Amino acid sequence: MKHLLFLTTSNLATNPRLYKELQLALQEGYKATVLQFKLHNWSDAKTKVLHSELELAYPEAADRLQLVDIEAIPTNKLDWLYWGLSEKVAKKAYSVFSNHLKWNVLGNSRRAFQLLKTASQIDLRVDLICAHNLGALYPAYQLGKQWDVPFIFDVEDYHPGETVAFDAENEKRRREFLMKTLLPKAKAVTFASPLIAQYTTDLVGQFNNSETILNGFNAEDFTFQEDNKADEVLSLVWFSQKISYGRGLEELFSALEMLVESHSEIVLDLILIGDMDANFQKEVIVPLQLQLQDTNIGLQIKEPLQQRELHAEVSQYDIGLALEFNSTDLNRQICLTNKIITYAQAGLYILATDTPAQKDFLESNKTLGRLCGQNTLDISKAITSIYKEKPEIIKSKADRLESGKVFSWNKEKEKLRRIWLTFV
Repeated sequence: MKHLLFLTTSNLATNPRLYKELQLALQEGYKATVLQFKLHNWSDAKTKVLHSELELAYPEAADRLQLVDIEAIPTNKLDWLYWGLSEKVAKKAYSVFSNHLKWNVLGNSRRAFQLLKTASQIDLRVDLICAHNLGALYPAYQLGKQWDVPFIFDVEDYHPGETVAFDAENEKRRREFLMKTLLPKAKAVTFASPLIAQYTTDLVGQFNNSETILNGFNAEDFTFQEDNKADEVLSLVWFSQKISYGRGLEELFSALEMLVESHSEIVLDLILIGDMDANFQKEVIVPLQLQLQDTNIGLQIKEPLQQRELHAEVSQYDIGLALEFNSTDLNRQICLTNKIITYAQAGLYILATDTPAQKDFLESNKTLGRLCGQNTLDISKAITSIYKEKPEIIKSKADRLESGKVFSWNKEKEKLRRIWLTFV
């Protein structure tokens, strides 16, 4: 029985791509071990639920699946202090050791060495290593060399283009160094969007074996749901792991305030799904709720949902919001998020800001939705226009649902399956 080792610096709940790969591994009859982190937040409980779902879905695979949790906050205080200080020293000493691989790894993420340490303490005989998140790249390379097995890496995000709060320029250089040094050693590389593939290739060079695998989900998760709301109500939905700052919501809320002033006749329901940031709720959500009182705009907040439940919930609504605004974060401009693919598969009409990636996506699939500028006024105008077209948008939902099937995991997973079969 072939054995796949999955490495991540997060966990199943925060990495849907990893979860889908794990499902595929069990479906294909592989043995699978996952090294992941216990993050001490909402995702730990959700990860346990996902593990239970896998055991229920594949009862015959109980002896083929092993999840190993690593403490992101070690119970051993000395160990935690050691890794924390080591990472800080590596960051401070960057100018001296900028071309030293291990110092770049440690400056980027201490979890890389926690993964290595954990793997060395377990009797693992694996045939292929599948790494997710940049912090897992070095462990995948090192373990592959040590065990003489191939590794593949999933570039879900363009890491040098992500916004970093501390030591940003040096961190960008560290990430570029790690990708240029280690990605060419991978037997295969996968990408989450065409533009992430382009930027990574421009940085690293051409790969012998690579695929762009979109963030699609199982086609059977999505079924047509009739619009049973009052004719005048247009429902808009947005979801994320976290309802918080810097995710396009502030701009959306400003657009809604504009609509209240300029088009008070428009009747909207806005549904937000995710884990609520307490400060965001206090400073942004509560004032907004007060402003929307006695208006035609309703606001509903829903708790995070398991993937299948989320897809069923989202499918009930009319408009899916894919809002990216931070032009300084290159990664957000070139990624295709889970949400925009989810909306497409659910048959929702998509309102997306015109990031390069979302622009390419909707210009190639014009019936799925429309673009607007990355500013409050353009969002307000787009919602006004969409509201006027509501009958036609509702009427064509079934057609969009059918069109969205092309993005399903049922199709995308075949690319990954072919890569695995090349090496195991």
